[in-house]
Amino acid sequence: MLPSLFLTQQINQHNKQSFINYNNFSMIQKAHSLTKILFRFYKMKKIILYCFFFIVAFKTNAQTSYDVYTYTEPANFVKEANMAGIVTYSHQTDSTYCVIALHENTITKGSIQKDFDAAWKATTARLKLNTTAKKEPIKNADGWKMLTGYATIIFEGLPSVLYLNTISGNGISANVMYLTNSDSYSSVLEAFQSNLDVNKPIVKVNSKPSAIAKNTDANFGSGKMDGVWVAYFLSYVTKGMMFDQKVFLSNGKFLNDMPHGGLDNFAPDNLNPLYTYTLNGNNGKTIDAANKYPGTFTIKAPNKIELESHTYFKSANPNGKFITASYTSWAEENSPEFKAQPKGNRPVIHFISNGKFEDEGIFKHLQYEDPTKKAGKGTYNIKNYSLYLTYDDGRPVQKFSIATFGEATQFEDAKVLLIYGGQLFKMKSK
Repeated sequence: MLPSLFLTQQINQHNKQSFINYNNFSMIQKAHSLTKILFRFYKMKKIILYCFFFIVAFKTNAQTSYDVYTYTEPANFVKEANMAGIVTYSHQTDSTYCVIALHENTITKGSIQKDFDAAWKATTARLKLNTTAKKEPIKNADGWKMLTGYATIIFEGLPSVLYLNTISGNGISANVMYLTNSDSYSSVLEAFQSNLDVNKPIVKVNSKPSAIAKNTDANFGSGKMDGVWVAYFLSYVTKGMMFDQKVFLSNGKFLNDMPHGGLDNFAPDNLNPLYTYTLNGNNGKTIDAANKYPGTFTIKAPNKIELESHTYFKSANPNGKFITASYTSWAEENSPEFKAQPKGNRPVIHFISNGKFEDEGIFKHLQYEDPTKKAGKGTYNIKNYSLYLTYDDGRPVQKFSIATFGEATQFEDAKVLLIYGGQLFKMKSK
């Protein structure tokens, strides 16, 4: 069990210095501003959203699991899971708010300090903050190292406190974020943290893709629905266009989002809420574990379905494929703005049929952009809709989800790829 890391003490301390009762501030306006930050477009040409949002409200105190986490859900908080590999819980009143975010684990950078610094930099960048964390002493529990950092901030005009708890060990790094403007949530946050367990990964993390154990959990067969399905539509939440990925497994299970690392070594039973589906002829139903949010779908063609009024195309199977093609996140490769991108910062990746790739800086431009990611070359491998990139410079193996969008039934014919949730267009020229 992980310790509470003195969250109550820290919040109470910050309360004396920072918190103000904003009774005249509309929390609807504040929530809109927070959503706008987390949903923001990184660049107009990318038309991809940072999917971090709150939709479905429910009450529960049940023990649940997600990714490597086991925890007790906070009562009366809004829950949402998304394709970025983040599960969020949020609560708001007329004058206060609180957000808890559990991030899917990643391969460790080698130390708890490096893991925390990378996660803090990414978190503050997404929230448009420029602040340094005050760090608590590193703690050890049950084979894990834990580091908590926090900062008093002004977020959208509100004095608030941002916490980040990084847990590192067993080859992985896991991060939990807390953001609030009121000490009224101190008991909730302390209870959540004190009941949070981080479980050791079932599959050992290896340094080479070829050594990764064969996945036996994400089961695909020859059924009509087996595979990954992708739609592109106007979101009623963000009022902008977004991609949505659904995964149908041969054992009757249904994932409402694509994990951002793909499906290799992914255990669907760890995803909550877990959906199942049934099929009668060409008509089907999706049902969550509590049977609260049933959905319907109809097969229109072997690679096309209508699900909740949206058209989804079945992704071409990329597994084990090697192609010769170049992709960019920019829709107009002949635009002066695109051509002006400097070497090492071009939003382009080249795949070669001999299993090699050249990244010219693509991951600085995708929807979960990371300015620290360097360009480079290396080899690639695709397994269970997971793209493994092994760079020649020795950095840790990178793992991203990969699927196709559109009517192409062969991976090599796909004009649009979704890598790490970001849209990439097949280039006409290199």
